[in-house]
Amino acid sequence: MNTVQMLLIAVLVFFPRHSAGSEPSALAGHWIADVPLADGKTPKLVVDLGKLGSRWVGEFDVEEFGVENYPVHVDLSDSKVRLHFSAADGDFAGELSPGGDRLTGMLDLSEQKIAVEFQRVGAVEFSESFLQLEAAADDPSKVQRLSANGAELRKRFNADRDKVRLVMLLSPT
Repeated sequence: MNTVQMLLIAVLVFFPRHSAGSEPSALAGHWIADVPLADGKTPKLVVDLGKLGSRWVGEFDVEEFGVENYPVHVDLSDSKVRLHFSAADGDFAGELSPGGDRLTGMLDLSEQKIAVEFQRVGAVEFSESFLQLEAAADDPSKVQRLSANGAELRKRFNADRDKVRLVMLLSPT
């Protein structure tokens, strides 16, 4: 073995590879916070955050209000974390602690702003239904695009004008 080969082996063994721009995995986990509301209630907000493929995703539960497996939009930049809870029309902006066990910041609900501290209590626990929806969202064969101006939707809707219709529109968050 020559000197160059030995140097290459030493570099590979002693200096682990890091991809440029990789995000810390410290955010992944099962997080719980008490949220003191203006009405005196303090429900537990349970959030699961993790990476699916190359993107951060999340889901949340508020058992006291019957909310289960609702999606969370996740933005992560270094230790700064932004979460959007579309079902609750709420936004969280905070920071991950250096040890990675706390996520502290402000939860902005339509009625109030609340200081919140999430504690990591375990590994991420995505529900099966959430994982199925995320897989479908990533599968372009499951998405049917309409025309840019909605002409195709209007045509389909008007074709059934003599029938009773139920229209449900879904929008990804």
